[in-house]
Amino acid sequence: MADLNRAVLKLIQALNTHNYQLLYHKKQFMGKEGMPHNLFVLSKAVWDEDKGKYGQVEVYKTTSLIRMVLYLRDMWSLEQGEELPQDNEVWNQIRKKEGLWEDN
Repeated sequence: MADLNRAVLKLIQALNTHNYQLLYHKKQFMGKEGMPHNLFVLSKAVWDEDKGKYGQVEVYKTTSLIRMVLYLRDMWSLEQGEELPQDNEVWNQIRKKEGLWEDN
């Protein structure tokens, strides 16, 4: 089985070499069924002149690690000037439904 967390970190590392300043973390919350769930959050570091320090702006969040990988893969494709991959029909529908990458 693929290590999706490792894939997320590698994609973020690649994007950060292009000055994206992405941050990634995981939060946990209790679902209505009493079971803990993971929420994967991708943020961008932004400089706050008033406070004189970096803050964070949320870019994408999901409870699915594979969706995070696919989102980052899309970011990388766009960074490289390529068209968005169309090899995953489910992700294509999610991308359209959530309005991701509307410019492309």
